[in-house]
Amino acid sequence: MALNYFRILFSSKKTFILLIKGDVSMNISKKLSFIFIFIFPFVFSFSTGVCAQAELVQLSNGESMSSQDLFSLAVALEKKYPTLIYVDIIGYSVDQKPLYSIIMTADVDTLRRQKDFNILRQHYFVEAGTHARETVNPLIVMKQIEDYAIDYHQENHIQEFSLSQMLEEVAIHFLPLTNPDGFDLVKFGEASVQTQHGRKLLLSVGDDHYTNFKSGISGVDHNRNYPQHYFDMDENIWKNIWQLNISNLHATSPSAEFYPGPHPASEPEVKTVMNYILRYDFRNYISFHSRGNVLYWNKYFAPDYYNQRSKTLAQTIQIANGYELMDEDNGLGSGYLSDFTSSETLKPLITVETLPISTDLPTQAHLYPTAYEANRLVPLYAISEGQKTGYFPYRLYVDDVYVRDFENLTYANAIAQKYNGKIVEGDATPSMFLNKKKRTHSIYEFLIKHLPLI
Repeated sequence: MALNYFRILFSSKKTFILLIKGDVSMNISKKLSFIFIFIFPFVFSFSTGVCAQAELVQLSNGESMSSQDLFSLAVALEKKYPTLIYVDIIGYSVDQKPLYSIIMTADVDTLRRQKDFNILRQHYFVEAGTHARETVNPLIVMKQIEDYAIDYHQENHIQEFSLSQMLEEVAIHFLPLTNPDGFDLVKFGEASVQTQHGRKLLLSVGDDHYTNFKSGISGVDHNRNYPQHYFDMDENIWKNIWQLNISNLHATSPSAEFYPGPHPASEPEVKTVMNYILRYDFRNYISFHSRGNVLYWNKYFAPDYYNQRSKTLAQTIQIANGYELMDEDNGLGSGYLSDFTSSETLKPLITVETLPISTDLPTQAHLYPTAYEANRLVPLYAISEGQKTGYFPYRLYVDDVYVRDFENLTYANAIAQKYNGKIVEGDATPSMFLNKKKRTHSIYEFLIKHLPLI
């Protein structure tokens, strides 16, 4: 009898009517039991818009996954949660592998098309996979995405936060893997390189210990390739300090690690991330690396008020993972992602170094679950701190289009002069446009036109 009722459940839209009118030999109590045991869970999952299914991101498979596997996971998550997740291909690597962001917010497909998306939600940035051998971090980010999506549809999957509320107010931009070429190289060797140009660059590096690579296949360490111009408020000038203060972790030619490249932003992956950062008004940034179980937050060249906000953010994240704060920035080395974000946006970036310092890389399979559990909530704590901070009073407009806000008027004016914009003072959420005439261009087109990268 139960089998017949299963067939009714999945073959008719009149399930409940048929159950009530069903075989008289099934008494009322059995009918009610059947409804609650078999039908209620199905109806509940249908009402949330997501049928109960096995979770897509399996940490136990992380060690063997390729960059293509990760991209396929991203597409599968978008398909499973179409109102919540949008996968945006934002560029391509040296080896022509896709670079993509995963945007997560309620009603994502409608909102992302709006010209004022930059202020309709507060925006937050989460990045991983810059360094090739730090292979656990892309999986951490992918699993965060899935867990947050589950909690959005099923309250209390995450006890500490309500994603159904949070994602009505914020958009989280995940860039799970910004160095797919290197990620594949350390796992699968030279055979993972798919283009002739990529193979030529790799063979010119002169280091075939591929499992030790931090760099991309061109031998450039992406986290030393970002431009580093900052505004010195004491001298009232912009200074270019890229690779002026060299540390002992440095290479002068293409290498498995530490080579900053022939010039800033020489790598397509770095240019893509820079473009994306300038495209949105991110409130703060999280960048996952390995190793040390520590948090980096301080910038020696940045204003005191910036470093104080960064430290506060790091202390908030410490609640999530218990990692140690690294207070010293000795000023040696440059070209880091955090150098670029701090100089251009004055919004804090925390570098989260997962895994103990003695861990062998690439990451072994048994370490994936513990690394994930420690960092599962890190972006949510960062968002909670950003929401408490709110908007700053000095707002940059370029061609009357809002770009981002600043806490300090002197620095805001320096940025405005650099990009031929203007600063407007205000409170609460900024207006996207300074006048009401109809706009025919998106904010992205304005930024590309007026904010040259180099």
